[in-house]
Amino acid sequence: YLSLFGSSMYWEAFRASFVFGFGSVGLQLVVGLVTALLLTRKFRGVILTRALVFLPYLIPTVVVGMIFRLMMNEQFGIINIVATDVGIIDEGIAFLGEPSLAMPSLIVLNSWKFSIFITMMVLARLQSIPDSFYEAATMNGAGPLRKFRDITYPQIRGVLLLVVLLRGVWMFNKFDIIWIVTGGGPGRTTETLPVRIYR
Repeated sequence: YLSLFGSSMYWEAFRASFVFGFGSVGLQLVVGLVTALLLTRKFRGVILTRALVFLPYLIPTVVVGMIFRLMMNEQFGIINIVATDVGIIDEGIAFLGEPSLAMPSLIVLNSWKFSIFITMMVLARLQSIPDSFYEAATMNGAGPLRKFRDITYPQIRGVLLLVVLLRGVWMFNKFDIIWIVTGGGPGRTTETLPVRIYR
């Protein structure tokens, strides 16, 4: 333990795990909550939209990692090609090869796949809230923000705490997507504790 806690590599890996875990959970919470709120609305094709939104969660992590690694490639990745053609950038960006961009890119990729878990949990709770609550609030002159603050948030608060706890534990221990996409690199910028332990 003295050797472990005295190692600078251990603390670098711990910091990377902390950044990856909190960054992923924060982004997943925002995306998952907004998506769930949008999917509770009644509109034409809502069932098909829900099926398409839940699709990323069904794709194996290995497949997602390999596809995004190709998409974010500096030379022939589709993201760089489209951004260059449109004129947003002049030359390709090394999303996974640049130390300052590797971790944010990994967090965005991870959140794209796993925010759907939060969407499913929150959506299930939202659908159990009686419509009469919102009808009474509308009759009393409450707007969308007031309805969210006084009705929606108190009803989903318990679910949000649960998913934050679960996602926090799972993201802190995440190994597969990090290893597939960056392998802990460039350098050791994305080397989290599970990757360090594996090495």
